[in-house]
Formats: sequence, C-alpha cells, structure tokens
Amino acid sequence: MPVYKPRGKNVIQEILQDHFKSFEENYDTQYSKKYGKYRIIHIKETVERFIECGDYSKGIARIKCTNTHCKHEYFRPFIASLKGACKSWYLCPSCNQKRLLLFSEHLSENVLPKLLRPYFKYDRNLFEEVTKIMFSIIHNYYIEAVKTTVKTGVVVSYQ
Repeated sequence: MPVYKPRGKNVIQEILQDHFKSFEENYDTQYSKKYGKYRIIHIKETVERFIECGDYSKGIARIKCTNTHCKHEYFRPFIASLKGACKSWYLCPSCNQKRLLLFSEHLSENVLPKLLRPYFKYDRNLFEEVTKIMFSIIHNYYIEAVKTTVKTGVVVSYQ
C-alpha cells in the first residue's frame, strides 16, 4: 500500500498565500486606474483556485495499476474545481500545461487541416516542401541526439 505524502504548496502558491491579501488591499489605490477597478474580482478568484489546486486536504484518489505484474499505486489530489482544473492560465504550471496541450491538439486535429486543405488541393508541390521540412527536423534531431553525423531516411505517405 502506498504511503500518503502530501506534496505541499509550491513556491508560487506560498508567495500568493502570504502576500496576496496585501496586493488586494492596495489594488484600488495602485493598480485600478491602469487595469480597471473590477479586475481584482477576477484576479482574486483565480488566485484562490490556484492556491487550492492540488491540495490533498480537499480530497484524494487512490490510483492503482490493474496489471497483475505491476500493481503500482499512488495518490492523486482532487483538482480545485469540478470542471477539472483551477484554470489559472500562466499561474498554475500543471493546469496551464494541460490547457496548452489540449489547445494544440485541437489546432492540429481540427483547425489546421481545414485551413491548409485548399492550399494543398491546388498546389501539390507543397507536399514536397512539407516533406523537406519534416526531414530536416528529424535529421537535425538525430544529429543532436547522438552528437555525430548520421544518415537519415524518411518515408512519407500523404492521405
């Protein structure tokens, strides 16, 4: 059975927990003229969700691998909101990373193919250019990974 080890707050959460109240009290006099009087309401909600994000005292789930050979177990804290994350863009590293990955997946699977389709439909030579770019990226990656010149080959099939 795994041992329960609360991760504690990260540095950013501790700083906000210790100093946000002072920022909030001074917002009207120092920042509201430039950023807007009512913005502090949104900032406060975001900071509160971020401070609670990943807090084990809000509940945890015990996760166990079902593979009979593995049986690895660990605890995972419930996230701050019922929608799945504290959603503190740029403030919360894990939630920000998750949202950026979901957004890039949406772009690559739904948006970009539809936007690029007309260009490739009328100019088939673009496939050659894209293939050269892909080859260059893969080739440079292998050279960087092994720190020497390597022969690289790529087989590409467009659908």
